[in-house]
Amino acid sequence: MPPTPAPRLNVKVRRKETDGRFGQLHLECPDEARRAVPGQFVQLRAPEGRAPQQNLLRRPFSIHLWIDANGDPAPSPERIAGLAVYFKIIGPGTQALAALEQGDGVDFLGPLGVGRDLSEPAPDRVWCVGGGYGVAPMLFWGQSLADAATEKHLVYGINQLSDLPAFPSFSDGYFHYMAKALGMQFHLSAVHLVRDLFVGTCVALLEKLLEAAPGGVGRDEVVACGPMGMMKATALVAWQRHLPCRVMLEEMMACGTGVCRSCVCPGRGEDGSARNITTCTEGPLLDAARVAWDEIG
Repeated sequence: MPPTPAPRLNVKVRRKETDGRFGQLHLECPDEARRAVPGQFVQLRAPEGRAPQQNLLRRPFSIHLWIDANGDPAPSPERIAGLAVYFKIIGPGTQALAALEQGDGVDFLGPLGVGRDLSEPAPDRVWCVGGGYGVAPMLFWGQSLADAATEKHLVYGINQLSDLPAFPSFSDGYFHYMAKALGMQFHLSAVHLVRDLFVGTCVALLEKLLEAAPGGVGRDEVVACGPMGMMKATALVAWQRHLPCRVMLEEMMACGTGVCRSCVCPGRGEDGSARNITTCTEGPLLDAARVAWDEIG
């Protein structure tokens, strides 16, 4: 179990983006950011007076990016000055966070959970599959491989065009722009008919891309985040092709420290025996084979 960091009550907002449906906060926390790895998450809460009284718990958010002192994606480890989070604005808690402005403080706990070991060998090719706002940590995965000779693909699935953020600073489409900036090839699918897009799920698009991918690459891997059904289908596609697959579970992690057990997921031990997995401390990043998919919806 990873150690639980001490909470900080006044991490500053360096930059904010919102279109009224989605929000993004860039947070000034250099020490915490330099410890963070892809797959981990943070817990956030708007400060007293900005958050509703019933908002007693911090909200969990996957880490979106390392940022530099200007609020842009950090180009190298020595330039890391903070973290970015991306979220859908749903209820009072996320509405309060989206209302924060530059210089405001945030109640912050993190980084939390288990993520990618940055010392592990980089793959030859990686397929980062994000369903809905499960795409948020996929850019961080690509960013962490910036110095590796890895062919990086971002496969992003939406239902319709209104599911894409329309941040004012990114007229060319936020995820398309950021993927290109991070050296990732961008592939977008939509379930409902959208002109010039692949029609179907991101898993179907992944299958098509894998079929067309040139052979000879020795170490491909798949990493996925999104709805459980989408991750289950992605894991099956990878298993059929003998590709390693990891998933980032999105259970509701109320405390983030393994105490409340609200994020327990049916899983398997290393010996294959049935056991529950506490997502916030054993995950969120897990080998897909450790999840008992048949017991999940």
